Amino acid sequence: MTTEDFGTNPAQAGLSDRTPAGHYRLLTASGSEYEIEILPSGRRRVRRHNANAALRRDDDWLLLAGIKAQIGRPAVLILEPLGEGAVTTRLTTPVVAVVVDDE
Repeated sequence: MTTEDFGTNPAQAGLSDRTPAGHYRLLTASGSEYEIEILPSGRRRVRRHNANAALRRDDDWLLLAGIKAQIGRPAVLILEPLGEGAVTTRLTTPVVAVVVDDE
């Protein structure tokens, strides 16, 4: 695992709908950790961990319709609907680090 500074690779530039396949972790100012998995097919999913503050469906993998995350700014996670209905947008506290999990 490597923590990257802001720059040109996916972790440095942040995560978006164009980020290549891989496993990433967003660490936020509140202490939350968001695991992001982007498959070669383009399918994306996320799960959140935070021992101090619970949200509904924490620790469950949720499908992502979109993502925009940059160090120093809140991440925007657009969750696919669980059934019929609209997407859910989840905003995080500011992202303090993006970690690339090497396979």
